[in-house]
Parts: sequence; structure tokens; C-alpha cells
Amino acid sequence: MRFAIASILAISAVAASSANAYSNGSVYSRATSCRGCHSGGPAVGPTGTVTLVTPEPLVAGGSAVFQLALSSGSDDAANRYGAFAASLPTAAGTLVAGAGQLLCGVNGNGTCPSGLLAIRDVSKSQDFGTDNEIVWEFSVNNLAAGSHSLAVGVNDVNDSRSSSGDKNAQVNFAFTVEAVAEGEGEGEGEGEGEGEGE
Repeated sequence: MRFAIASILAISAVAASSANAYSNGSVYSRATSCRGCHSGGPAVGPTGTVTLVTPEPLVAGGSAVFQLALSSGSDDAANRYGAFAASLPTAAGTLVAGAGQLLCGVNGNGTCPSGLLAIRDVSKSQDFGTDNEIVWEFSVNNLAAGSHSLAVGVNDVNDSRSSSGDKNAQVNFAFTVEAVAEGEGEGEGEGEGEGEGE
């Protein structure tokens, strides 16, 4: 059983307008980065790590579960909060939101970016706590054969509702889905019952 992992550490960020994630769906157009609305913050940014929970190989038509772990770069992590947004090309499969997450384009929940499906955390209550880690899970169904990339923007905020004090990072996770071999499963059960009555 093999597991794939990708992580990245962010050191800087630019531009900001609020410490809270957009509630009107605008965040989906920034699903690969939180930098459009958050800046400042600790000298060291957060670390986001994406893990493929589902054992490889991934097969076309199947599903995959991904886990995202976020750690704060702040010395005062227990008093900070984390959030994320993630996007995937529509041709790769169907992105499914997990607990406390919303999918773009569902029930009027914001417009999806062109050619992408996107989800975001909307719990607004994910604090880093004493262990300095927040973990989310989400999945992709109806996987399509080929090489794909999951883009994730993670955010480490102070919830001051101001334009500063936040830090973010970007994680790009590549994964491959194998095509189902032609004729796979054919012939199963053939020959059963032969010779009966002899």
C-alpha cells in the first residue's frame, strides 16, 4: 500500500482586504491561493500537506480520498485559525466537499472558476489548538484516466477582521489515474458448472 504526499511552506503573501474568507463565492476564483485577500502575519507562513489516503493505483471510474493537514508558522498558533480552498479540473473527476465544506455552483453557492470545480472550508471555527494542526478530508469521484493536479490554497489567520496579520501558502498535488484495462473482468465465471452430472 503506497501513499502520496505533497507539502509546501509559504514565506510571504501580498494584498489583503479581510481576515475572513469570502462568503459570497469570490473565493472560488482564488481557489489556488488566498493571497488576493490575506497578507502580513507571522514571519514564517503555514505548512500545508496533502496526502492521498486511497491506496494506489487509482483507477478510472473510481474515487480517491485526500487529506489536507495545515500547521501554523506562528509562535502563537493556539490563538490562530486555519482555512482552505481547493480546485480541480472538471475533466479529472467530481470534487466532493467534506464536513464543513461547500462546493461551488451548488444551491447558489458561488460560481465555479472556468473549467474547474472548487471547494472551500466554511466552518470558520478551525483553530490550530495546542497541537498546531488542522486536518480536513475531501474526495474526488468518477475519476478520469490521466495525470491531474489538485490545487490548494491554505490560510493561517488571526481573525482580527482587518487587512493584516494573516499568512498563506499554496499546495499543488499531482496524481495519476490509470485507465481500466480493456476486457478486464471478462471471462469471470466462465466454465463454471462444466462437467456437471458426470
